[in-house]
Amino acid sequence: MPLHVFRRRDTGEEVERFYHSTERIPKVLTAGLPKGVRADRIIAFGRKHDALQGDWPVRSDALAYHPDQVTPELKKHLGCDIDPDGRPVLENPQHRRKVLRRVGAVDRSGYY
Repeated sequence: MPLHVFRRRDTGEEVERFYHSTERIPKVLTAGLPKGVRADRIIAFGRKHDALQGDWPVRSDALAYHPDQVTPELKKHLGCDIDPDGRPVLENPQHRRKVLRRVGAVDRSGYY
């Protein structure tokens, strides 16, 4: 059962509720709160630390090369900078997608 977070309008306190995947999740929560108190659903909850949404730039271990293999030609071919450990530095989701296409890699959980 997924966890959903709501923010109370009166105090700003966060209220957590579990809803089954078949249940309708309300935008405004009133059940289980004192009479007259409402809480708005926080839509972006759970995505604030997702690398695909906001923690850029990303250094990819999966696409890494041995530091001795890193050459200017490789950097030009990949279209990105490579850190001293041999990991490509991916600037944003679009840049990541281009680099993956250039090396022929597929990310099955990339949602694109």
